[in-house]
Amino acid sequence: MVEEDKYCVDVLNQLYSIIAGTQKVAAIIMKDHIEGCIKDAISRNNKSHDYVKELVEVVERYTRR
Repeated sequence: MVEEDKYCVDVLNQLYSIIAGTQKVAAIIMKDHIEGCIKDAISRNNKSHDYVKELVEVVERYTRR
């Protein structure tokens, strides 16, 4: 779009759409990870501390702006 000299606001709108879409996908993957891997690790007490620590790091990185 930039190379085609499209209107700047149109380019920004497209970028924000991409960002919002990838954030939604990340949220879905995180939810699945919590409901699957984390839940299983906690119920089995199998490295649950490692999984929780990793999850906290991911959430911190994901929410950092």
